Amino acid sequence: MTEPKLPKQAFPSAEQDIDAARLMPDMPQTRSPSYRLAYYDHDFLMRDELFPVRLQLEMIKPELIQQENGISSTRVIFGSTRIPDSDSAKE
Repeated sequence: MTEPKLPKQAFPSAEQDIDAARLMPDMPQTRSPSYRLAYYDHDFLMRDELFPVRLQLEMIKPELIQQENGISSTRVIFGSTRIPDSDSAKE
């Protein structure tokens, strides 16, 4: 007995969701902000209550970008650097 093949992607991508939302008929209800996809709704994402979600996104974004680029480890050095203005540097 052969195992059924599962789709490569179990859920639609964000782009597929947005494309599906665009197919909704233009009616007063569908023009309401409550019909907008949450991640596609700038006003919703900027609400103060969603600060923890935005913070989480800020933390995971560099992690995902590093994974995409094959970076498996990094070093973080805390400190400060003082860069002189161009006139002082020329002297």
